[in-house]
Amino acid sequence: MESGYLKINVASVKDNRAAIYFKYNETAVSILKSAIPQTGRRFCRENKTWNVDIRSLPSLVKMFAECSVGGMYYECSSLITIYQKYCENNGIDNSFSRLEGMIPIQPELFDSKNTEKKKPYHMKEVLPSGYKDDPEISGFIPSIPEGSTFKPYPHQVSGAAILLKNHKYILADTMGLGKTFTAIMAAYGTEGRKLIITPASLKLNWRNEIMKFGIPEADICVISSKTVSEDLKNDAEWVIVNYDSLRCVHKEVFVSQWASDYSVVIFDEAHYCKAVNAKGAPGSIRSRLSLEIARSVPNVYLLTGTPITNKTKDIFILLKMVGSPLSKNWFAFANRYCGATRNSFGWEYDGSTNQEELNRRLGSCLLRRRIENILDMPQKLRSYIPVEADLRDYDRLLNKYLTSQDDDERTQAFAVLGKMKQAAALGKVEKTCALISDLLENGKSVVAYTCYLESADKICEKFGNDCVRITGDVSTAERQTAVEQFQSGEKKVIVCTVAAGGVGLTLTKSDVVVFNDFDYSAANMRQAEDRIWRIGQRNACSIFYIYADKCLLDETLCSMLDKKLSNMGKIIDGREEELITKEDASNQAILMKKLMEMKNSAQRKKRSKREQKFA
Repeated sequence: MESGYLKINVASVKDNRAAIYFKYNETAVSILKSAIPQTGRRFCRENKTWNVDIRSLPSLVKMFAECSVGGMYYECSSLITIYQKYCENNGIDNSFSRLEGMIPIQPELFDSKNTEKKKPYHMKEVLPSGYKDDPEISGFIPSIPEGSTFKPYPHQVSGAAILLKNHKYILADTMGLGKTFTAIMAAYGTEGRKLIITPASLKLNWRNEIMKFGIPEADICVISSKTVSEDLKNDAEWVIVNYDSLRCVHKEVFVSQWASDYSVVIFDEAHYCKAVNAKGAPGSIRSRLSLEIARSVPNVYLLTGTPITNKTKDIFILLKMVGSPLSKNWFAFANRYCGATRNSFGWEYDGSTNQEELNRRLGSCLLRRRIENILDMPQKLRSYIPVEADLRDYDRLLNKYLTSQDDDERTQAFAVLGKMKQAAALGKVEKTCALISDLLENGKSVVAYTCYLESADKICEKFGNDCVRITGDVSTAERQTAVEQFQSGEKKVIVCTVAAGGVGLTLTKSDVVVFNDFDYSAANMRQAEDRIWRIGQRNACSIFYIYADKCLLDETLCSMLDKKLSNMGKIIDGREEELITKEDASNQAILMKKLMEMKNSAQRKKRSKREQKFA
């Protein structure tokens, strides 16, 4: 806890506004922000003063008095004097009379024994293991706007405090723990403008979450890809832009203008920046621009529930964005942790080695908390349901492939695999709709996922006006409307593609998810599952995976994903099971290999029969 004496002074008074100043103190700044709405205060960087409305001084003094605790006292007599003169000049009753001589009564912050007592900022502060005994953490107290109805969970408060303390950090809490509000709290506690970079489908969701936190819509600017130049002129404190729009703005604009203007940048779904090339440099325009911005802005928060989506190397650019020592030497990192192997073309880093060691070292720049360990979450149950699907198109594609002649077997296998996977998905739609109908008859709202627009169209057609959709061809505004209609109970079914509706959404109106088909990535499936299994969910959640009986592709993919979904990863969670191994790094590659083996076997049998015929 802090201890000592801090005097709050008044530099000048003009037009019913007071310029107050004090020796810089993080806690005092947080208290001032909590006591005075954002619209009622302005920080002057030239003389380091806060310009506030005199009428807000009673609430400020009261807050300082309540937060004088544990040997720390905020002396506000000059504020009282200024307000008394204001009252005399305007014939107003002096509301300070009951505050003079107030005895500090605020319980110690972050004291779990006192969580039932009233605390400032309407929060309960409980730090996770490893931080509650840190003497520095008490200086990093998150705050919320006065009058805000937002009530954070203890883990969100502690997470925000950790972000504030470390400046550049990866928040890798599992899906459902409310990383968005945690980051908003941390950003709100930092002076200056805030930049949020997010997938396009989540821009309006971020705007709404910031407004729920207590920020007026006028202080938020959502940059549109169609009006980038005009939007960049907006001086709103909170600016939201999607990753794809980074391509529309010349990099000099971001580095020279944005980086100098912004004190905080939040990268939502930060695994979008993972692309890395063979030399450890960003492997895409998106990751390159994101890294440049992260290096220029003083406070960088990366939010992702899946910092490693498939391979260990996925996390390297994220580590560079937060300045981790692990990212200083790519080849040292890759050789130590990415299972380096040599082939005829050079070195490959697609594996995973020394996982326990990497897990320990990530602790200095990454906070990972699991929802089941933090909250009293309901149970989540997965069921794999075989159905008699219409596999005529699937079988036709398979037979054509097995009897075809093509020198480039890998390219041919890649092409036919995608077509067969979609054919199997379409062949299951009728059975998926039957299951959804049964669930609706039992009073359930249902979230349905598929990887294909054609499958989504057929499901939506079946349920008509009871259904809304979130797919790649639906605008951001329409997606937000669809979520609101579903969450309000106006619509009973929401159909999403895994790519468009698998991240960033809260669909807790339902406790049932039905997957018509499978994505190749277990991480993407897990993200989609957790749209219903998150804060606000009170019921046990049922996840139904539909697979085609006696369909080799579906059964194989189902089995591989089940294994991965049941494990959470040794590197990030430090648990016994392995999520990432070199052998099963790509489900798609495994399925292609199986197809090629089937074709080779079929051709061998055909040759054998021909030889027997002519023997």
